[in-house]
Amino acid sequence: MAALAAARSLDISELQMLVEFPGDLNNLDYHHRILWYRVDRSTWIISTPDYDVYEEDYDGMTVIPLNRNSPYPAQYAGMMYVPNAANLMMQYQDMKRQADSLAVVRGCADRPGVPAPAGDGGGGQWRVADVDSKHFGNIIPHGELSDPQTNVMLEAGEARKRLHLKGGEILTLELVEDYDKWKEAKRPGLPGGDAGDLRILGCSRLSSGKRQLSLMKALETMHPEAFSDWPHRGPKATKEFLESVLENGGDLSTYHASFMRKSGLSDHSAAAHELKNLLQVLRLGISYDQLDVSNLAAMEQVVRRIVEIQIAVRRNPKHPTFDSFDYNTRGTVDEVGGARAAGYFEWMAEQQKTEAKTLKSTREWRQEQDAERRRSKPEKDSSGDDGEGGKGKKKKKKKKGGAPSGGVGFVLPQRSLVILKSRTGLG
Repeated sequence: MAALAAARSLDISELQMLVEFPGDLNNLDYHHRILWYRVDRSTWIISTPDYDVYEEDYDGMTVIPLNRNSPYPAQYAGMMYVPNAANLMMQYQDMKRQADSLAVVRGCADRPGVPAPAGDGGGGQWRVADVDSKHFGNIIPHGELSDPQTNVMLEAGEARKRLHLKGGEILTLELVEDYDKWKEAKRPGLPGGDAGDLRILGCSRLSSGKRQLSLMKALETMHPEAFSDWPHRGPKATKEFLESVLENGGDLSTYHASFMRKSGLSDHSAAAHELKNLLQVLRLGISYDQLDVSNLAAMEQVVRRIVEIQIAVRRNPKHPTFDSFDYNTRGTVDEVGGARAAGYFEWMAEQQKTEAKTLKSTREWRQEQDAERRRSKPEKDSSGDDGEGGKGKKKKKKKKGGAPSGGVGFVLPQRSLVILKSRTGLG
Protein backbone atom coordinates (compact mmCIF):
# COMPACT_ATOMS: atom_id res chain seq x y z
CA MET A 1 0.00 0.00 0.00
CA ALA A 2 1.00 3.59 -0.48
CA ALA A 3 2.22 5.73 2.36
CA LEU A 4 0.52 9.04 3.18
CA ALA A 5 3.83 10.86 3.50
CA ALA A 6 7.39 10.45 2.43
CA ALA A 7 10.51 12.45 2.90
CA ARG A 8 11.82 12.38 -0.67
CA SER A 9 10.77 11.49 -4.21
CA LEU A 10 11.95 8.28 -5.89
CA ASP A 11 15.54 7.84 -7.05
CA ILE A 12 14.68 6.71 -10.61
CA SER A 13 15.40 8.09 -14.09
CA GLU A 14 11.74 8.34 -15.16
CA LEU A 15 9.78 11.57 -14.81
CA GLN A 16 7.70 11.98 -11.61
CA MET A 17 4.96 14.44 -10.78
CA LEU A 18 2.02 15.18 -8.52
CA VAL A 19 -1.40 15.31 -10.19
CA GLU A 20 -4.30 17.15 -8.56
CA PHE A 21 -7.53 15.19 -8.15
CA PRO A 22 -9.81 17.57 -6.27
CA GLY A 23 -12.34 16.07 -3.90
CA ASP A 24 -10.38 13.03 -2.84
CA LEU A 25 -12.24 11.21 -0.05
CA ASN A 26 -9.17 11.20 2.12
CA ASN A 27 -8.36 14.82 1.33
CA LEU A 28 -5.24 13.64 -0.46
CA ASP A 29 -5.77 15.68 -3.59
CA TYR A 30 -2.24 15.36 -5.00
CA HIS A 31 -1.37 11.86 -6.26
CA HIS A 32 2.08 10.69 -7.20
CA ARG A 33 2.68 9.41 -10.74
CA ILE A 34 5.60 7.83 -12.59
CA LEU A 35 5.56 8.75 -16.28
CA TRP A 36 6.89 5.84 -18.35
CA TYR A 37 5.96 6.68 -21.97
CA ARG A 38 4.28 9.56 -23.75
CA VAL A 39 1.45 8.25 -25.96
CA ASP A 40 0.50 11.61 -27.47
CA ARG A 41 0.49 15.28 -26.51
CA SER A 42 -1.04 14.89 -23.02
CA THR A 43 -1.61 11.15 -22.63
CA TRP A 44 0.97 9.07 -20.81
CA ILE A 45 1.55 5.50 -19.69
CA ILE A 46 1.91 5.91 -15.93
CA SER A 47 2.02 3.96 -12.67
CA THR A 48 0.39 4.85 -9.37
CA PRO A 49 1.49 4.51 -5.73
CA ASP A 50 -0.58 1.30 -5.71
CA TYR A 51 1.61 -0.20 -8.49
CA ASP A 52 -1.10 0.01 -11.17
CA VAL A 53 0.03 0.70 -14.77
CA TYR A 54 -2.29 2.28 -17.34
CA GLU A 55 -2.81 5.28 -19.61
CA GLU A 56 -3.90 8.65 -18.24
CA ASP A 57 -4.75 11.94 -19.96
CA TYR A 58 -3.63 15.12 -18.19
CA ASP A 59 -5.16 17.63 -20.57
CA GLY A 60 -6.51 20.52 -18.43
CA MET A 61 -5.31 18.98 -15.14
CA THR A 62 -2.94 20.54 -12.60
CA VAL A 63 0.43 18.80 -12.46
CA ILE A 64 3.45 19.53 -10.27
CA PRO A 65 6.81 18.19 -11.57
CA LEU A 66 9.10 16.52 -9.04
CA ASN A 67 12.87 16.33 -9.05
CA ARG A 68 14.65 13.03 -8.69
CA ASN A 69 15.37 12.00 -5.10
CA SER A 70 14.35 15.42 -3.77
CA PRO A 71 12.08 16.55 -0.94
CA TYR A 72 8.38 16.79 -1.73
CA PRO A 73 6.91 20.33 -1.81
CA ALA A 74 6.37 21.39 1.79
CA GLN A 75 3.24 23.41 0.98
CA TYR A 76 1.40 20.22 0.04
CA ALA A 77 2.27 18.34 3.22
CA GLY A 78 -0.69 16.27 4.38
CA MET A 79 -2.33 16.58 0.96
CA MET A 80 -0.18 14.14 -1.02
CA TYR A 81 -0.75 10.49 -1.86
CA VAL A 82 2.79 9.22 -2.49
CA PRO A 83 4.37 5.75 -2.49
CA ASN A 84 6.55 4.13 0.08
CA ALA A 85 9.89 4.27 -1.70
CA ALA A 86 11.27 0.97 -0.35
CA ASN A 87 8.11 -0.99 -1.17
CA LEU A 88 7.72 0.56 -4.62
CA MET A 89 11.32 -0.20 -5.63
CA MET A 90 10.58 -3.86 -4.97
CA GLN A 91 7.84 -3.62 -7.63
CA TYR A 92 9.75 -1.27 -9.93
CA GLN A 93 10.95 -3.84 -12.51
CA ASP A 94 7.55 -5.47 -12.75
CA MET A 95 5.87 -2.11 -13.36
CA LYS A 96 8.49 -1.24 -15.95
CA ARG A 97 7.84 -4.48 -17.85
CA GLN A 98 4.12 -3.77 -17.82
CA ALA A 99 4.76 -0.26 -19.15
CA ASP A 100 7.09 -1.60 -21.88
CA SER A 101 4.49 -4.11 -23.03
CA LEU A 102 1.78 -1.47 -23.11
CA ALA A 103 4.08 0.87 -25.04
CA VAL A 104 4.70 -1.85 -27.64
CA VAL A 105 0.97 -2.32 -28.09
CA ARG A 106 0.42 1.42 -28.42
CA GLY A 107 3.45 1.81 -30.69
CA CYS A 108 5.14 4.52 -28.66
CA ALA A 109 8.80 4.86 -27.72
CA ASP A 110 8.99 8.42 -26.36
CA ARG A 111 10.48 8.39 -22.87
CA PRO A 112 11.30 11.99 -21.91
CA GLY A 113 13.81 12.31 -19.15
CA VAL A 114 15.23 8.82 -19.61
CA PRO A 115 18.72 8.82 -21.19
CA ALA A 116 19.06 6.43 -24.13
CA PRO A 117 21.37 3.49 -23.48
CA ALA A 118 24.71 3.44 -25.32
CA GLY A 119 24.10 2.59 -28.94
CA ASP A 120 20.31 3.05 -28.75
CA GLY A 121 18.53 5.37 -31.09
CA GLY A 122 20.45 6.81 -34.04
CA GLY A 123 23.32 4.36 -34.50
CA GLY A 124 22.20 1.37 -32.43
CA GLN A 125 20.61 -1.66 -34.08
CA TRP A 126 19.27 -4.90 -32.68
CA ARG A 127 21.36 -7.77 -34.03
CA VAL A 128 21.27 -11.54 -33.59
CA ALA A 129 23.86 -12.39 -30.94
CA ASP A 130 23.71 -16.20 -31.14
CA VAL A 131 27.11 -17.06 -32.61
CA ASP A 132 26.06 -20.60 -33.54
CA SER A 133 23.10 -19.34 -35.58
CA LYS A 134 23.19 -18.78 -39.33
CA HIS A 135 21.47 -15.44 -38.61
CA PHE A 136 24.38 -14.22 -36.45
CA GLY A 137 24.94 -10.48 -36.88
CA ASN A 138 21.73 -9.95 -38.88
CA ILE A 139 19.76 -6.79 -38.11
CA ILE A 140 16.21 -7.25 -36.81
CA PRO A 141 14.07 -4.26 -37.89
CA HIS A 142 12.30 -2.34 -35.15
CA GLY A 143 9.00 -3.14 -36.85
CA GLU A 144 9.46 -6.82 -35.97
CA LEU A 145 10.09 -6.00 -32.31
CA SER A 146 6.70 -4.45 -31.58
CA ASP A 147 4.79 -7.70 -31.04
CA PRO A 148 4.85 -8.62 -27.32
CA GLN A 149 4.00 -12.23 -28.22
CA THR A 150 7.30 -12.72 -30.04
CA ASN A 151 9.57 -10.35 -28.10
CA VAL A 152 10.74 -10.17 -24.51
CA MET A 153 13.03 -7.46 -23.15
CA LEU A 154 15.58 -8.44 -20.49
CA GLU A 155 17.56 -5.94 -18.43
CA ALA A 156 20.18 -6.32 -15.72
CA GLY A 157 21.87 -3.09 -14.75
CA GLU A 158 23.34 -1.62 -17.94
CA ALA A 159 22.94 -4.85 -19.93
CA ARG A 160 19.95 -5.10 -22.28
CA LYS A 161 18.96 -8.08 -24.37
CA ARG A 162 15.89 -9.35 -26.18
CA LEU A 163 14.47 -12.77 -26.85
CA HIS A 164 12.97 -12.75 -30.33
CA LEU A 165 10.92 -15.49 -32.00
CA LYS A 166 11.72 -15.76 -35.71
CA GLY A 167 10.80 -18.66 -37.98
CA GLY A 168 10.21 -21.02 -35.07
CA GLU A 169 13.64 -20.22 -33.61
CA ILE A 170 14.23 -18.21 -30.42
CA LEU A 171 17.05 -15.73 -31.02
CA THR A 172 18.99 -13.58 -28.58
CA LEU A 173 19.31 -9.97 -29.68
CA GLU A 174 21.73 -7.31 -28.50
CA LEU A 175 21.71 -3.58 -29.16
CA VAL A 176 24.86 -2.85 -31.18
CA GLU A 177 26.41 0.51 -32.06
CA ASP A 178 29.91 -0.44 -33.27
CA TYR A 179 29.33 -3.62 -35.28
CA ASP A 180 32.99 -4.38 -36.08
CA LYS A 181 34.06 -4.08 -32.47
CA TRP A 182 31.07 -6.12 -31.28
CA LYS A 183 31.70 -8.85 -33.85
CA GLU A 184 35.37 -9.04 -32.92
CA ALA A 185 34.40 -9.60 -29.29
CA LYS A 186 31.81 -12.20 -30.27
CA ARG A 187 33.86 -14.09 -32.86
CA PRO A 188 37.55 -13.65 -32.09
CA GLY A 189 38.53 -16.80 -33.96
CA LEU A 190 40.27 -18.20 -30.89
CA PRO A 191 39.20 -20.64 -28.14
CA GLY A 192 37.56 -19.13 -25.10
CA GLY A 193 35.69 -16.27 -26.80
CA ASP A 194 31.97 -15.70 -26.79
CA ALA A 195 31.74 -17.84 -29.90
CA GLY A 196 33.75 -20.72 -28.44
CA ASP A 197 36.02 -21.65 -31.33
CA LEU A 198 35.50 -20.70 -34.95
CA ARG A 199 37.33 -23.84 -36.00
CA ILE A 200 34.59 -26.16 -34.70
CA LEU A 201 31.31 -26.82 -36.53
CA GLY A 202 29.52 -28.64 -33.71
CA CYS A 203 28.78 -32.24 -32.76
CA SER A 204 26.34 -33.93 -35.12
CA ARG A 205 25.43 -37.56 -34.39
CA LEU A 206 23.46 -40.30 -36.07
CA SER A 207 20.52 -41.94 -34.33
CA SER A 208 22.93 -44.66 -33.19
CA GLY A 209 25.01 -42.04 -31.38
CA LYS A 210 27.94 -42.19 -33.79
CA ARG A 211 29.49 -38.88 -34.70
CA GLN A 212 29.07 -38.16 -38.40
CA LEU A 213 28.64 -35.02 -40.48
CA SER A 214 28.04 -35.09 -44.22
CA LEU A 215 30.02 -32.88 -46.57
CA MET A 216 26.84 -31.10 -47.68
CA LYS A 217 25.84 -30.14 -44.11
CA ALA A 218 29.40 -29.15 -43.28
CA LEU A 219 29.55 -26.74 -46.22
CA GLU A 220 26.21 -25.19 -45.15
CA THR A 221 27.59 -24.37 -41.69
CA MET A 222 31.10 -23.26 -42.67
CA HIS A 223 31.85 -19.57 -42.19
CA PRO A 224 35.28 -18.73 -43.63
CA GLU A 225 36.89 -15.85 -41.74
CA ALA A 226 39.74 -13.56 -42.77
CA PHE A 227 42.67 -13.58 -40.34
CA SER A 228 45.30 -10.85 -40.41
CA ASP A 229 48.07 -13.34 -39.55
CA TRP A 230 46.96 -16.07 -41.99
CA PRO A 231 50.17 -17.96 -42.91
CA HIS A 232 49.23 -18.83 -46.51
CA ARG A 233 49.57 -16.53 -49.51
CA GLY A 234 46.79 -16.07 -52.02
CA PRO A 235 43.08 -16.87 -51.73
CA LYS A 236 41.78 -19.77 -49.67
CA ALA A 237 41.26 -22.97 -51.65
CA THR A 238 39.62 -25.28 -49.10
CA LYS A 239 35.93 -24.42 -49.34
CA GLU A 240 36.02 -23.93 -53.10
CA PHE A 241 37.69 -27.32 -53.52
CA LEU A 242 35.08 -29.03 -51.32
CA GLU A 243 32.24 -27.39 -53.23
CA SER A 244 33.71 -28.78 -56.46
CA VAL A 245 33.96 -32.23 -54.89
CA LEU A 246 30.33 -32.05 -53.73
CA GLU A 247 29.18 -30.94 -57.16
CA ASN A 248 31.06 -33.69 -59.01
CA GLY A 249 31.13 -36.65 -56.64
CA GLY A 250 29.04 -36.17 -53.53
CA ASP A 251 31.70 -36.99 -50.93
CA LEU A 252 35.47 -37.34 -50.67
CA SER A 253 35.54 -41.16 -50.83
CA THR A 254 33.49 -41.26 -54.04
CA TYR A 255 35.53 -38.43 -55.46
CA HIS A 256 38.82 -40.28 -54.82
CA ALA A 257 37.60 -43.43 -56.57
CA SER A 258 36.40 -41.39 -59.56
CA PHE A 259 39.68 -39.50 -59.84
CA MET A 260 41.77 -42.68 -59.73
CA ARG A 261 39.62 -44.26 -62.46
CA LYS A 262 39.72 -41.27 -64.83
CA SER A 263 43.23 -39.96 -64.28
CA GLY A 264 45.23 -43.05 -65.21
CA LEU A 265 47.34 -42.78 -62.06
CA SER A 266 48.69 -46.13 -60.88
CA ASP A 267 47.24 -47.33 -57.56
CA HIS A 268 50.71 -48.36 -56.43
CA SER A 269 52.48 -45.08 -57.18
CA ALA A 270 53.76 -42.78 -54.45
CA ALA A 271 51.50 -39.95 -55.65
CA ALA A 272 48.44 -42.21 -55.38
CA HIS A 273 49.26 -43.19 -51.79
CA GLU A 274 49.89 -39.58 -50.80
CA LEU A 275 46.65 -38.41 -52.41
CA LYS A 276 44.64 -41.14 -50.69
CA ASN A 277 46.05 -40.27 -47.25
CA LEU A 278 45.52 -36.53 -47.67
CA LEU A 279 41.89 -37.03 -48.73
CA GLN A 280 41.36 -39.32 -45.75
CA VAL A 281 42.77 -36.67 -43.40
CA LEU A 282 40.40 -34.10 -44.91
CA ARG A 283 37.40 -36.48 -44.71
CA LEU A 284 37.98 -37.34 -41.04
CA GLY A 285 38.47 -33.68 -40.16
CA ILE A 286 35.01 -32.92 -41.55
CA SER A 287 33.01 -36.08 -40.89
CA TYR A 288 34.26 -37.15 -37.44
CA ASP A 289 36.14 -34.22 -35.90
CA GLN A 290 33.56 -31.84 -37.44
CA LEU A 291 35.98 -28.97 -37.92
CA ASP A 292 35.44 -25.83 -39.94
CA VAL A 293 38.34 -26.68 -42.22
CA SER A 294 37.96 -23.37 -44.07
CA ASN A 295 39.43 -21.66 -40.98
CA LEU A 296 42.29 -24.12 -40.41
CA ALA A 297 45.72 -23.33 -41.85
CA ALA A 298 46.74 -27.02 -41.59
CA MET A 299 43.77 -28.13 -43.71
CA GLU A 300 44.47 -25.35 -46.21
CA GLN A 301 47.96 -26.80 -46.64
CA VAL A 302 46.47 -30.28 -47.13
CA VAL A 303 44.07 -29.06 -49.81
CA ARG A 304 46.78 -27.14 -51.66
CA ARG A 305 48.94 -30.26 -51.75
CA ILE A 306 45.98 -32.28 -53.11
CA VAL A 307 45.55 -29.70 -55.85
CA GLU A 308 49.27 -29.85 -56.71
CA ILE A 309 49.12 -33.65 -57.02
CA GLN A 310 46.11 -33.39 -59.34
CA ILE A 311 47.95 -30.89 -61.54
CA ALA A 312 51.02 -33.11 -61.77
CA VAL A 313 48.90 -36.17 -62.57
CA ARG A 314 47.01 -34.35 -65.30
CA ARG A 315 50.30 -33.48 -67.02
CA ASN A 316 51.83 -36.92 -66.80
CA PRO A 317 49.97 -39.74 -64.97
CA LYS A 318 52.94 -42.12 -65.39
CA HIS A 319 55.56 -39.77 -63.99
CA PRO A 320 53.95 -36.84 -62.10
CA THR A 321 56.26 -33.85 -61.66
CA PHE A 322 55.85 -30.85 -59.41
CA ASP A 323 58.17 -28.32 -61.01
CA SER A 324 55.72 -25.56 -62.02
CA PHE A 325 52.22 -24.17 -61.65
CA ASP A 326 49.10 -24.90 -63.63
CA TYR A 327 47.28 -22.19 -65.59
CA ASN A 328 44.04 -23.98 -66.35
CA THR A 329 41.41 -22.56 -64.00
CA ARG A 330 38.15 -23.18 -65.86
CA GLY A 331 35.39 -25.47 -64.68
CA THR A 332 35.14 -27.42 -61.44
CA VAL A 333 37.05 -30.49 -62.64
CA ASP A 334 39.86 -30.98 -65.14
CA GLU A 335 40.03 -33.50 -67.96
CA VAL A 336 41.14 -36.30 -65.61
CA GLY A 337 38.39 -35.62 -63.07
CA GLY A 338 40.44 -33.60 -60.56
CA ALA A 339 38.48 -31.03 -58.57
CA ARG A 340 39.68 -27.48 -59.08
CA ALA A 341 39.97 -24.50 -56.76
CA ALA A 342 39.69 -21.76 -59.37
CA GLY A 343 40.59 -18.84 -57.09
CA TYR A 344 43.76 -20.55 -55.95
CA PHE A 345 44.63 -21.51 -59.55
CA GLU A 346 44.21 -17.90 -60.66
CA TRP A 347 46.56 -16.75 -57.94
CA MET A 348 49.17 -19.34 -59.01
CA ALA A 349 48.83 -18.17 -62.61
CA GLU A 350 49.44 -14.57 -61.56
CA GLN A 351 52.57 -15.61 -59.66
CA GLN A 352 53.87 -17.48 -62.72
CA LYS A 353 53.06 -14.53 -64.97
CA THR A 354 55.01 -12.16 -62.72
CA GLU A 355 57.98 -14.53 -62.65
CA ALA A 356 57.90 -14.87 -66.46
CA LYS A 357 58.03 -11.10 -66.88
CA THR A 358 61.03 -10.91 -64.58
CA LEU A 359 62.88 -13.66 -66.48
CA LYS A 360 62.07 -12.04 -69.84
CA SER A 361 63.43 -8.69 -68.67
CA THR A 362 66.61 -10.36 -67.43
CA ARG A 363 67.07 -12.22 -70.74
CA GLU A 364 66.57 -9.07 -72.81
CA TRP A 365 69.10 -7.21 -70.66
CA ARG A 366 71.70 -9.94 -71.20
CA GLN A 367 71.10 -9.95 -74.98
CA GLU A 368 71.54 -6.20 -75.09
CA GLN A 369 74.81 -6.49 -73.20
CA ASP A 370 76.10 -9.15 -75.64
CA ALA A 371 75.12 -7.02 -78.65
CA GLU A 372 76.91 -4.01 -77.19
CA ARG A 373 80.12 -6.02 -76.75
CA ARG A 374 79.92 -7.30 -80.36
CA ARG A 375 79.48 -3.78 -81.71
CA SER A 376 82.53 -2.47 -79.86
CA LYS A 377 84.91 -5.37 -80.84
CA PRO A 378 85.65 -4.44 -84.60
CA GLU A 379 86.53 -0.87 -83.68
CA LYS A 380 89.26 -2.08 -81.36
CA ASP A 381 90.79 -4.32 -84.11
CA SER A 382 91.03 -1.54 -86.73
CA SER A 383 92.65 0.90 -84.37
CA GLY A 384 95.27 -1.73 -83.52
CA ASP A 385 96.20 -2.20 -87.23
CA ASP A 386 96.74 1.53 -87.76
CA GLY A 387 99.20 1.74 -84.89
CA GLU A 388 101.49 -1.11 -85.98
CA GLY A 389 103.83 -0.17 -88.95
CA GLY A 390 105.35 -3.64 -89.35
CA LYS A 391 102.03 -5.23 -90.17
CA GLY A 392 101.32 -2.53 -92.72
CA LYS A 393 104.60 -3.22 -94.59
CA LYS A 394 103.86 -6.93 -94.80
CA LYS A 395 100.56 -6.19 -96.50
CA LYS A 396 102.34 -3.99 -99.16
CA LYS A 397 104.93 -6.69 -99.81
CA LYS A 398 102.22 -9.20 -100.65
CA LYS A 399 101.02 -6.90 -103.44
CA LYS A 400 104.50 -6.88 -105.21
CA GLY A 401 103.74 -9.73 -107.63
CA GLY A 402 100.28 -8.55 -108.46
CA ALA A 403 98.87 -6.67 -111.39
CA PRO A 404 99.60 -3.00 -112.00
CA SER A 405 97.37 -0.53 -110.29
CA GLY A 406 94.09 -0.18 -112.09
CA GLY A 407 94.48 -3.50 -114.04
CA VAL A 408 92.86 -6.86 -113.65
CA GLY A 409 95.20 -9.45 -112.21
CA PHE A 410 95.35 -12.74 -110.43
CA VAL A 411 97.82 -14.51 -108.14
CA LEU A 412 99.52 -17.72 -109.39
CA PRO A 413 100.34 -20.53 -107.06
CA GLN A 414 103.98 -20.68 -105.94
CA ARG A 415 104.89 -23.84 -108.01
CA SER A 416 103.33 -22.38 -111.21
CA LEU A 417 105.25 -19.17 -110.69
CA VAL A 418 108.62 -21.01 -110.53
CA ILE A 419 107.90 -22.93 -113.76
CA LEU A 420 106.91 -19.75 -115.52
CA LYS A 421 110.14 -17.95 -114.52
CA SER A 422 112.35 -20.81 -115.74
CA ARG A 423 110.72 -20.87 -119.13
CA THR A 424 110.89 -17.16 -119.70
CA GLY A 425 114.45 -16.78 -118.45
CA LEU A 426 113.43 -14.47 -115.66
CA GLY A 427 114.69 -16.67 -112.93
